[in-house]
Amino acid sequence: MRAPNSLRTISEEDFRRPWPKWAKRAAARVLQLLLPVKTTKQWLECFEGDGPFDTFDSLMEGGWVWGRLARYRVEWREKEPEIYKMFSQWKWIDEITNGPEGLTFKYHEGFEKFLLRRFEKVMGLPLEFQEKFWNYYNKGFGQKLGFRRQDAKAFRIYLFLAMTWPAAQQCTSIRQLHDFLFSIIPQEPCPPGLDPIDFDERQIKWFEKICHRNLGLSLAKRGRPARKR
Repeated sequence: MRAPNSLRTISEEDFRRPWPKWAKRAAARVLQLLLPVKTTKQWLECFEGDGPFDTFDSLMEGGWVWGRLARYRVEWREKEPEIYKMFSQWKWIDEITNGPEGLTFKYHEGFEKFLLRRFEKVMGLPLEFQEKFWNYYNKGFGQKLGFRRQDAKAFRIYLFLAMTWPAAQQCTSIRQLHDFLFSIIPQEPCPPGLDPIDFDERQIKWFEKICHRNLGLSLAKRGRPARKR
């Protein structure tokens, strides 16, 4: 699957450029939701030095994070079937290749495949790494969770923006960013009994709040999806 137009002019080196503050905040919020042993502000301090890409990558490699993710999957399946369904349709980036037209992204779908992909890679690593990984995995899996529905919705957005921030930075409006993001990850369906137009309006307002208040993300201009007639 080829990336949207906003990604085609981005080179691999762009992902290693100095991160904007909002991208660091997105990464910090991902980690705070997964590992609430630190506040968002404390996680943000981890990205204040050089190489935030490598910092985020190394933190996401740890067994504790993947233990937490696996625990979320089980609890969502048993206690929050709507959240579980939403993440079952989640598309994630498996491979990035740099060609003549820029980056091409290969996507896979489903939270379970996301976990299994990581475990497959771990199984091919040396014993010393695996011993450490699975030890921390067990600790992460063993802790009880406190993930609210709104947290699950926001987590998908924070993770996507942290992983694709050079593309998001090229968007010229909140509307364009919204359309780009939700062309890849599924939107929450309108609950029965609610007006779809009003529901869409509330969703875009909530998305704007996520971008502006929680991340401090400002684009060239603001915009909302046109009202359906």
